[in-house]
Amino acid sequence: MLRIALLIEYEGTKYSGWQSQPNGVTIQSTLEQALEKVTQQAVRILGSGRTDAGVHAAGQVAHLDLMRDLSMPIERFPGAINTQLPNSIRVLAAQVVPAQFNARFQAIAREYQYTITIQPRALNRKLSWFCKYKLNPDDLNRCARLILGEHDFTSFCASISDTENKVCHVSESVWLADANYLIYKISGTRFLHHMVRMLVGTMVEVGRGRWKFDQFQRLLDEPTQDHHKVTAPARGLVLKRVRYPELLMLFREYYGE
Repeated sequence: MLRIALLIEYEGTKYSGWQSQPNGVTIQSTLEQALEKVTQQAVRILGSGRTDAGVHAAGQVAHLDLMRDLSMPIERFPGAINTQLPNSIRVLAAQVVPAQFNARFQAIAREYQYTITIQPRALNRKLSWFCKYKLNPDDLNRCARLILGEHDFTSFCASISDTENKVCHVSESVWLADANYLIYKISGTRFLHHMVRMLVGTMVEVGRGRWKFDQFQRLLDEPTQDHHKVTAPARGLVLKRVRYPELLMLFREYYGE
């Protein structure tokens, strides 16, 4: 058996999320179809996490097992897969990994970025949320700092989630601002269904002055799905990077390290 890790980029606008499902085209199913054409084997891939419908990725990691060796050098594998993929999905790199490597369960951190545009833009309209409200960056960052550390994020989890443990540790949570954009960066050990989008949407309510800071704080202090919260659109969210105890050397080049 040969285990291979892939570094994957995708623009998720037209997809029903990462995970395969009976109805709807997904990233996982599209990749598996391409892999079967290239390898002439039935292939199942496991990603580091399940991005929602419409969410994008610049650094998704997944692994797959092949029962037979590749008929090409591993360096040529990404290019061969990409010939069978739509332009909205690209395999950036591939590497043979130990049989015990697991893209999902060995990940120690995941980094997401959410982009808000302050004015309508033509070129990045599928990758950002145009928010028509005037937002106060100081209020946004006051909320962001509150998220740091370990919390029960039940209040920021989709009601359809079947995850029992809703405690997550967040190591980075910050808003960056320039003339045209507000960018939210968050890193953590794990994330719940819709968690980042709910955090962003609810922080925006504080940033625009519609909510008080105390209302946001209550969502963390009194975790319950009965609280009202706001979910930001999927199009502004990108999975930027997945970290492992020892980052795969080939993938480090794409992460700028």
